[in-house]
Amino acid sequence: MNAKSTEIHLFLLDGTPEGVIRAKKPPGDGVIFSFPNDPPRIINFLKEAKEKRETAIDSACVYILLGSEGGEEESGNRKLYIGQADSFAHRIPNHFDKEWMQRIFLLASTGTWITTTHVKYLEHRLLKMAQEIRDLSIENRNQSNRPNISQEAIATGEKFLENARMVLGLLIGRDIFQPPTVQPRKISDAKNPLLYFKSKRKACEAYARIIDGNWVMQEGAIFDMEIKGSASANVRKERQKMKRGGFLDNDQQNPGYLRLMQDYTFRTSRGSASSTSISTLLGGPVSGNKYWHIWEENVPYEEQKSYGDYLEYLKSKP
Repeated sequence: MNAKSTEIHLFLLDGTPEGVIRAKKPPGDGVIFSFPNDPPRIINFLKEAKEKRETAIDSACVYILLGSEGGEEESGNRKLYIGQADSFAHRIPNHFDKEWMQRIFLLASTGTWITTTHVKYLEHRLLKMAQEIRDLSIENRNQSNRPNISQEAIATGEKFLENARMVLGLLIGRDIFQPPTVQPRKISDAKNPLLYFKSKRKACEAYARIIDGNWVMQEGAIFDMEIKGSASANVRKERQKMKRGGFLDNDQQNPGYLRLMQDYTFRTSRGSASSTSISTLLGGPVSGNKYWHIWEENVPYEEQKSYGDYLEYLKSKP
């Protein structure tokens, strides 16, 4: 059996995948309900659940409304709303007027650990992840602020989210919170090569190109969050500029890292830009000529020519 094999329990309450589904990934006490946009059916379910004392529908929870203007198949036009409540049963009728809504997901627990603070944290995390997905139109009007929460509670919440994303991926057909991986925009050419860096030990990764003499790092680059004591003043200055300008945000796929939200230009001299850019990425002094490589399609990073070797090659040309 594959080491990554896992078990998820699905119970089709109406006997069909189009109806109400109760999903659970053991051994935890997290539970996810999936509902069609069918108010009479939902109200009837809530009535039955209350009679059976189903705690998940009447306690602190997070819920997701998913749909689109153009129909369920038009995934490029998906709409999403994420909310939290002390009682799903009391809150969900407020959303029955959303004509674009096609499916409702309730994320709750059959235990007692989940509190209002927990669900506010889960709502905040889900919204932050959703904001990185370009084909999702987020319908929330209000900002979600991260609550004051202990490290122990964060760890519990993150484990809950990990399991919830797996179950939601099964119910929806894909993980809608999975951000796109870093991808090059254009293939390298001799005059204007595409540069690439990938860390062996960390999640850090980036593409860059020299445009009009400026070193431009492409959107999607993954930065180390830590700034080391050995980092230069230039590196600290660039990080501050990037944060103030909204270029960097927490990477939802890799906790402890930052993601570049749009292209960023390092306006230092071309000679120092290679090292300043990669040192800013890693938070400490690094040789850009050594670790920036000339990107080649289908060639492993370790086998690609370094930027320094590329410069030497240019010098040797007549």
